[in-house]
Amino acid sequence: MTEVSFYQLKRYSMERALLRLLEKALQAGERAVVRLAEEAEVPLMDTALWSVDPDSFLAHGTSKSARPEQQPVFLTAGQDNPAGAAFLLSCQAPRPPDLISSKGSFSSLTAIPKTRWRRPGSNGKPLKMKTMT
Repeated sequence: MTEVSFYQLKRYSMERALLRLLEKALQAGERAVVRLAEEAEVPLMDTALWSVDPDSFLAHGTSKSARPEQQPVFLTAGQDNPAGAAFLLSCQAPRPPDLISSKGSFSSLTAIPKTRWRRPGSNGKPLKMKTMT
């Protein structure tokens, strides 16, 4: 069953919140795709993930990386998922988790109206709203 969660960021920047969520996915033994709104954001997020926490190392890549199919975290502005990741973290306007298998997870780090996340998702289950403090 697909789990859909939306995160409301209060104290964390998007980059720091994304780093925390990606670390959780990797600790669970899964791969993740980070979907950004525009291609120009991919190199910016690539740099941010290397520098947001100097004590953290998060292996990740983009379509320009060597062997994208082996990357534990893949950054994209498209629909690609070369490593068959089970987790999708969207940093854009939320839309149905079309990339993820039935055992996967979809998280959005964007603001959405409460009326939207209270309605059931595409799988008929209520969407989850979480706050990162």
